[in-house]
Amino acid sequence: AIFFLLISINMTAQDLTQYTWENRLVLVETPEFHNEKALEQLTLLKQESPKFKKYRLLVVERSNEGFRKSFGPVTMHSLEDPITDFKIYLIGLDGGIKFKSTEVTEVQKFFDLISSMPMFKEDK
Repeated sequence: AIFFLLISINMTAQDLTQYTWENRLVLVETPEFHNEKALEQLTLLKQESPKFKKYRLLVVERSNEGFRKSFGPVTMHSLEDPITDFKIYLIGLDGGIKFKSTEVTEVQKFFDLISSMPMFKEDK
């Protein structure tokens, strides 16, 4: 069974379920915002951001330092369990985890996965 990301990563300050059925999420988890992998991943994401509307994609960053949506300002939050490693997730419209990695991922991978999803075909 697919569990909402909210439950599986225990995010306390920002309720990710508010995006369910509205947006797909690329969630970047990192111990701190200046983490090398996180910075590399965000650079790749920013380069492809003009395509995000087509894919109904939203970037969310979560670190021990705070929370950030769409490369915007940081909102402070508290975590029950500190983030120790870089992780990236693709979350579908249904809130289920469609992809998870501990490595920097080419953005085209997300586009390809989304393009193969039944809900994407309905979006067109």
